[in-house]
Amino acid sequence: MDHLYDLIEAINGFVIVTNGDGKIMFVSPNCEKYVGHQCYDMMGNELSSFIHSSDINKVENYLRNAKKQIIQKDIYNKNIYFLKKT
Repeated sequence: MDHLYDLIEAINGFVIVTNGDGKIMFVSPNCEKYVGHQCYDMMGNELSSFIHSSDINKVENYLRNAKKQIIQKDIYNKNIYFLKKT
């Protein structure tokens, strides 16, 4: 797991993980630097509550299209999801 955190710290951005319903399950610690919200304030809330109303449709369309590209694999008895390379 430490490698994942090292990767997240190294990227020029942040990571937000949601469940299928848009509930935020994970937020990288560096998110506050980019969006102004602390990660623990975002956890458990709907992603849409942090998106400007004029951007909601764009984000929903993007996520809908991304869902079509998901491949599920069972690795070590855990479901792992990948996006297909386009």
